[in-house]
Amino acid sequence: MRASATIRARLSRLHAGSGPLRAGACLALSVLALSATGLAPPAGAERYNNGFAQIPLDIQVEARRPPTCHEGPCNAMKHGRLTVNPQDGLIYWHGGDFGYAGPSGREYPHFLHSARQEIFSYDIRTGEWRLVMPYCTPDNFTFGHPDQHGWVWDSRRERFWALPGQQRYFGTDCDGLDKQVMGFDPQTGKWHLRKDQDPPPRTVEFAVYDAGTDKVYLLGPRGGNVLAWDPQTHEWEKLRGGMRSRRHAVYTALAGRSIYNVDFRNNSLIAFDIDRRRIRDVAALPWDAPACPHPQAREWIYTLHLAHLDALFIYDWGCSKSAWLYWLEHGAWQPIDIGAADGRHLVYHPATEQILIMGDSGDYQHDFDNDDATPYIVRIQRR
Repeated sequence: MRASATIRARLSRLHAGSGPLRAGACLALSVLALSATGLAPPAGAERYNNGFAQIPLDIQVEARRPPTCHEGPCNAMKHGRLTVNPQDGLIYWHGGDFGYAGPSGREYPHFLHSARQEIFSYDIRTGEWRLVMPYCTPDNFTFGHPDQHGWVWDSRRERFWALPGQQRYFGTDCDGLDKQVMGFDPQTGKWHLRKDQDPPPRTVEFAVYDAGTDKVYLLGPRGGNVLAWDPQTHEWEKLRGGMRSRRHAVYTALAGRSIYNVDFRNNSLIAFDIDRRRIRDVAALPWDAPACPHPQAREWIYTLHLAHLDALFIYDWGCSKSAWLYWLEHGAWQPIDIGAADGRHLVYHPATEQILIMGDSGDYQHDFDNDDATPYIVRIQRR
């Protein structure tokens, strides 16, 4: 094996109206992925030293044609959620704050500064988008203006759950329902609502469903407590979780019997043990998260579990723009280069062993004309 990790990256991003790149049109770049740690590059075999790993990897990054506002999420759409439906293999996008007046013209209604109510599906194999649920529905029976909310797949009931986050109603119509947990059946394309339910004790932001306990769990964004929601009874339970002050990042990842997150205030990768109901520190972060000068940016750290590697993929979009693997078996970090891939929406697709990264790249201005909705497909493999 060669000493450096090889990353096949796309030459440039695509813009609306350009055609898709072919899968074979890759540029091979040789990078010393471990230079950021100060460690020597690997000599071929896997190495571990002082909490850092040197594992030869092959990383492929593919830029695809960004969707138009009619076929998929628009530019400048932030805080949406992506979840895989294992039944049909599609990725379902729900919600997202659209902080802009939107494109001009009558063909783009309902775009005045509102969180979006559409549901889109995405086929990661073909790159095709499809509108599953429109912005307006009969009698406004839809989950109202989801923004930074919970969006999980319930494998027992074979439906999605949308859990209230920040629901915004700026300058728009087709209001939908507020502060209610709703189920969405992708087979029928219909929403379901259980009456007489209590709203969540706090903003949900990001949630994880665990089939073992048949519960939905929330870590963060603030405080050491953990919330659990029961899909059977529709009741909320506040779990103690941890004692000291925590500030959780927005994304969490389920791996085994633990839910992983980043505590950026204490510069720590943490895990919530589902069975013991306790938060534990796993490892110090390899970058200085508390030093981030933008208060809100510190929350934008994304964590995914890559099942085929049994590793966590952690992407600090907000400040350092760095990407890392955390090898769970070895308790070691490894810096990786994901090329031009950029965006605030991430999901792991287990069947293809790929990551989708897209949406609202760039800065915090959310400029419709300049933000980039290009989908990037990232695949990380051992050599």
